[in-house]
Amino acid sequence: MNYKEKYNELYKLLNTDSLTGVFSRHYIDENFEPIIAEASEKGLNANLALFDIDCFKDINDTYGHLAGDSILKETASFLEQLLVFSENDYLARYGGDEFLLLSIDTPQAAFKDKISNCIIALSLHKFHINNNTVTISASAGCAYIEDTDFISALNTADKKLYNAKRAGRNGVEF
Repeated sequence: MNYKEKYNELYKLLNTDSLTGVFSRHYIDENFEPIIAEASEKGLNANLALFDIDCFKDINDTYGHLAGDSILKETASFLEQLLVFSENDYLARYGGDEFLLLSIDTPQAAFKDKISNCIIALSLHKFHINNNTVTISASAGCAYIEDTDFISALNTADKKLYNAKRAGRNGVEF
């Protein structure tokens, strides 16, 4: 393996979540701030959504951690299909059962519809685990990034996520 191949392999390992195949937390930490800054310089809006699978611990406790891993993989794939429409959409595993979407140059109304429809579709999706059909739900908190930095927007999305959970889960707060 030559230097370039090794570099590419290392880059992929650092920037891809090994379980789900979406971008990793490392990718978020290294790239989201510059992506947002570049979008701002170009006059493009940026939207952020933080998703959390509701009661994920119950899945692990009921079906086992391998089943939980399977749910995470399938959820990531499902979210990617529903949310990543262009090279301006970045889906990453934030940690545990949380996923983060950064969407550049998506009108706020379209972003709102995209996230709301995703939450509904995810709750209707059937997962097949150990000869059982399982449904899950997720909650999301969103932030529109205007005159703020990534960390402030992430804090806003996180607060809104917990508001959605307190409101009964399986919902989204904008």
